Amino acid sequence: MSSTQVNQPPAAMFRRPVESVELFTSGAPARPHTDVAVLEAEPGLSERSTGELISRMREKAAAQGCDGLVVTGVDNQLIRGAGERKTITGTCIVYQPTAVANP
Repeated sequence: MSSTQVNQPPAAMFRRPVESVELFTSGAPARPHTDVAVLEAEPGLSERSTGELISRMREKAAAQGCDGLVVTGVDNQLIRGAGERKTITGTCIVYQPTAVANP
């Protein structure tokens, strides 16, 4: 699993529960956000399925404090003699802070 920072987050980021990281698979949300990091996962010894890899990416996003994970690509390569190699890429996003009106 690799993570490459692409933008500074709009606020400090802290570890969060995995289940609180929203998952998007058909595009980024309309809500204003910052793309903070690009995540890339390849199967380890125990992971083989797309679901397992996305789950691991979501765990990494939670550890980094991301509000959401946008899955941007699933690449399957057939390697002669070695079988299939799958790579999943995604973007760790953080929502823009909501402005508070002064009374």
